[in-house]
Amino acid sequence: MNRHKTAFGLGLILAGLAAQPVRACELKIVWKADLSGDKIAPAVATSATGTATVAFDFTRPTGAVEVDTKGLQDVRSIELHVARSYTDHTGPAVFTLYTRGTRADYVLPPTLVWHIAAADLHPQADPKIQSFADVVQAVLGGRAYVTVSTRAHPQGELSGFISMRKEAVYSDDPHDPAHDPALHHAARLRPSSSP
Repeated sequence: MNRHKTAFGLGLILAGLAAQPVRACELKIVWKADLSGDKIAPAVATSATGTATVAFDFTRPTGAVEVDTKGLQDVRSIELHVARSYTDHTGPAVFTLYTRGTRADYVLPPTLVWHIAAADLHPQADPKIQSFADVVQAVLGGRAYVTVSTRAHPQGELSGFISMRKEAVYSDDPHDPAHDPALHHAARLRPSSSP
């Protein structure tokens, strides 16, 4: 390795960083799921991947779910489920985040955000989910998961349990609520069903 070139390159990087405005870094607690085929029961062999990020506004109460996917084709539905136990992968859907509409040419964008509210809830007896607060408790307790179903895998091609994460958020104003990881995509909000 040429140490002189490395040192020169590092100097250019440091000089470039010094010329940039200082941005604040803030650790935020987010609720996130890594979506993959091996979390489906039975497991699905797929190269597709994804993530789901959940944020709640406890004062309304409402929430938002952002789903990012890669490598999926012909998505039919995206649902938020609540498991009966920490190993259960067959829990009922309590929120339908997306269902494919009648347009055969509609292609699901790789990133979408959906608002959820109590009026959208599908109440369940087992496990007992009768209110928005019950869903929140399931998420906080690690018993909620997101499943993405496709034409090839109607029972689910991607899935993942939601868990608490700490993420670094860089911002010129770290207290700006517009930088919330799930709620800052207002321009990309979509209804629960497509055209």
